[in-house]
Amino acid sequence: DQLAAVDYRGAKGATLAAAIHKKMGNTTRSIELLQGAQKKFPNNREVLLGLVNAYIDAGDAVGAEKALSDAIAKDPNNEKLHYNSGTIYINLGDQAKKEADAIQDETLKAQKLEETAEAYLKAETALNKALEINPDYVDAQYQLGAHLYNWASQLRDQAAFLKVGDPREAQLSKLTEEKTNASIVALEKYIESAPDDKDILRILWKSYYKKG
Repeated sequence: DQLAAVDYRGAKGATLAAAIHKKMGNTTRSIELLQGAQKKFPNNREVLLGLVNAYIDAGDAVGAEKALSDAIAKDPNNEKLHYNSGTIYINLGDQAKKEADAIQDETLKAQKLEETAEAYLKAETALNKALEINPDYVDAQYQLGAHLYNWASQLRDQAAFLKVGDPREAQLSKLTEEKTNASIVALEKYIESAPDDKDILRILWKSYYKKG
């Protein structure tokens, strides 16, 4: 902590001290040190990346989202940052979906499902950006394909619970088809690098079957 206090080698002292606290399991202190360093050195890439990882380790999706946004603004062509952003938005969407499932009021449930969709769309956008930067980014191919497959399954379930004649059914069916097709594209690309991944092969088979 003394290295951070005296700004040893600029922000280096803070990042070293934060890394030590992180290794010791004290993520709260690690975040505090990095937040202090960010105020002094707002454009330091190492500090921004350290904050992102510290928030992720702490399970703070909101904090990680803000830190990632700052880091991406400084390093927009870093595919790992966009990948991490996509993963965080998936987690935020999953949490919103879990909350929606527990709501009885239809209006409030619909609002929470909109929040879910917004997070999932941001995840899709971020993962596509990672692949735009690096088309051969295998982890992003997998994450995007799995995310879209799961999203399509949720949309299909939502449509099944609607009353006959509900105008939302056609919209959900169209969106389900779009996400299923996009999932297939991503997973077909992924399977080129992992031809023995039985779980993904099974998902692809199910997707082909549901498409007819």
